[in-house]
Amino acid sequence: YFKVKKPGYQVTATLQIQDETKDKAPGADKAALSELDLVNTGKIVENEMEVLRSFTLVSKVVYDLQLWVKYTRTTKLVKQDDPYKKTPVHFKLIQKKGDLGGQKFDIVIKNANTFLLNRSNGKYTQFNFKDVLDNEFGLWQLEPTKDINNYIGSTITVSLGNPYSVVDATQKGLSIALVDKQASTISLTVSDNLPERGMDILNDLISRYDEAEVQMKNNITQVTLDFINERLKTLTGELSHAEGQVQSYESSRGVTDLDDQSKSYVQSTMENDKNLNEVNVELQVVDGIEKYANTPGSTNVPSTLGINDSGLSTLIEKLSELQIERDRMLATMPETNPMLDPVNRQISSTRSAIMQNVRNIKSSLLAQKRQLESYDKKYQSTIRNVPVQQRDLIGLKRDQTLKDNLYTYLLQKREELSVSYASILSNARLVDPAYVLPVKPLNKYAPFLVAIAFAFLFPVGLIYGRNSIKNAITHSREISQGTDVP
Repeated sequence: YFKVKKPGYQVTATLQIQDETKDKAPGADKAALSELDLVNTGKIVENEMEVLRSFTLVSKVVYDLQLWVKYTRTTKLVKQDDPYKKTPVHFKLIQKKGDLGGQKFDIVIKNANTFLLNRSNGKYTQFNFKDVLDNEFGLWQLEPTKDINNYIGSTITVSLGNPYSVVDATQKGLSIALVDKQASTISLTVSDNLPERGMDILNDLISRYDEAEVQMKNNITQVTLDFINERLKTLTGELSHAEGQVQSYESSRGVTDLDDQSKSYVQSTMENDKNLNEVNVELQVVDGIEKYANTPGSTNVPSTLGINDSGLSTLIEKLSELQIERDRMLATMPETNPMLDPVNRQISSTRSAIMQNVRNIKSSLLAQKRQLESYDKKYQSTIRNVPVQQRDLIGLKRDQTLKDNLYTYLLQKREELSVSYASILSNARLVDPAYVLPVKPLNKYAPFLVAIAFAFLFPVGLIYGRNSIKNAITHSREISQGTDVP
């Protein structure tokens, strides 16, 4: 029992997520921070907990650490797991042909350059390390590690598992919980009989989460920058044309200033037009999101510039991750494979949720646009009372100022995004890296008690059973007890 049984270790790590519902600053400060940071928006900690245990992230950890390959060393007593990270060889799958689950083979380490492979007929064949071998599950090879000399003459069993089954088991063994309901700190826990492997699993999972988070933000930032640059190219020509019209009009008619009433009209009209233009920009963004949701297989994540809806941003990120996961799975399996059904259903439901959000946002924006257009008509009617020359100049200057304000606004946002792009950080902060909790030692008394009880009960039962089934007379009292014969 003590030779075979291994104690289980509990490994844990602590992570803090920037939660927009739990880490709120005062209203003014929060608004200021939102204006300065267009990319590093807050998350909802419950959503990030699901992302951490998602198939996509856990599968990356399984492949990074090659958890689907198990090495055991055969001794005279029992097969024992080899020390973690001290295996004599490293299995490398070059091309997959069949199912990996349940595949296993024995090798004998002959020296640092060659090994013997046990064939199905029981015969051993010699190969060199790094030779490419071919069998029913694919092309593969073995690479020696720095510890190969410690295993010369040893028999090593290499067991392969189905990577998807290993991912599923790892997900089930991963525990993620809130440290406190009022805080946004979460604990990640995993149990393993090799504490170093458990620590590697949690640290790699957190690293992969940070990497995916930063990559997603970089993609969104780049898309937004591209959108702003295209809009600036168009505005440059429009602004130059508007300035030329104002200059030409003032030169030809000698109009150089407006009275206070005209300035008030211009200010109100420009403010209204600015709001109307922002609504139009947001409608363009919404149309881009709607087109993305209606285009199956699209990986071009749309910009969400000006759309202050964290739920929609989360859904877009989720759809992008699901699409990437589906493309990754399609690289190794056909579209008819039933394993794609859960991902396809998630993609369909996410698209539906995005379309519902887009419809609500678009309806609100169209209502704002109608209201602003009605205000514009009102201002236009008022300006008609201004003398013709002043009215014409008001219209030209309004167009010039509107384009100049929009151009300045987009330049400012581009600079803010450029700074953010150069210093994008994950929304998660590592509080405690993976560490091993005190493990409960093996029960030292139960095995001995069981052994003693078995050693006592077995001979007692044997003697009692033998006496119960025998039919021979061994003593004279057995006759006197059953008959009256002296």
